[in-house]
Amino acid sequence: MRAKTTITTGGHESSYNTTYVLDTERTYAELESASENKVIKAKLYKKLKYLEPIIVNRLLKRFRDQGLSHADAKTNALASTEYEKHIQGLLVAEIEYEQAKDKYEHMKILKDMRITEESSARKIINDKT
Repeated sequence: MRAKTTITTGGHESSYNTTYVLDTERTYAELESASENKVIKAKLYKKLKYLEPIIVNRLLKRFRDQGLSHADAKTNALASTEYEKHIQGLLVAEIEYEQAKDKYEHMKILKDMRITEESSARKIINDKT
């Protein structure tokens, strides 16, 4: 939140300084929410990644049971719509996880920048008084 500050020294009023006032409660809530979102996205991505070989082996078994050779069964498994849907879901989960991770990291950086901006503004105001 931005706040305007008026400095008066010796009966002389200086121009307004626009400074940032850190809203710690809101900042903490936003960081906590971003962190929770990041964890959820990470768990989903890791679960889908874990399930990938299980799905391939299940499909491989299904095609082997139909009498196909191992090579043909694996080719059919990797070309199946079930595997393709899983890989697409995995890709979406990975993208969402990376975006959530980046958002959380960017929010931490922004918080640090705002703290620095607030501290610098206070120093400038205190130096003028």
